[in-house]
Amino acid sequence: MPDVKTIHDQIHARLAEVERLIEPLRVEADQLSKLAAAFDAPSQAPGAPAATTGRATRSRAKTTRKTAARAPRPATSTTPRPKRGRPLGGGNRAQQAVEQITKNPGITASELATAMGIGPNYLYRVLPQLQRDDKITKQGKGYHPAAAVGQATQANGQGVTV
Repeated sequence: MPDVKTIHDQIHARLAEVERLIEPLRVEADQLSKLAAAFDAPSQAPGAPAATTGRATRSRAKTTRKTAARAPRPATSTTPRPKRGRPLGGGNRAQQAVEQITKNPGITASELATAMGIGPNYLYRVLPQLQRDDKITKQGKGYHPAAAVGQATQANGQGVTV
């Protein structure tokens, strides 16, 4: 049977281990408390720098010290930035896709990509925009020109489900 001194040493060793493990959680709890206080504080004047850096930090103490030394980022404008690059569905490939769909109604995106000699991942970005622009429609897995669907609806008098 272990003596009292051994049990006492084991308890203190375990306590030290547990405190070492929860220290990063204490640091994170302190950071979260500061963030909550910043949200609870009365709103600042527009354009004033934020009270926090706005970056998520890891719960390790070493990383916390690094991020705590950084200066807060300046407040950004609330006006939305325009998207970079060309708009989706506005390029030559979109026109080619509409032409292929007109020639082959019911063609799938992967078949369309093969016919155009491009990757299907590009078409999966462009085709929804063409649908929103009412240039094409999707029925099941196949794509159809929007005009053909409208004509089919008028010809048989029943609606087409998309």
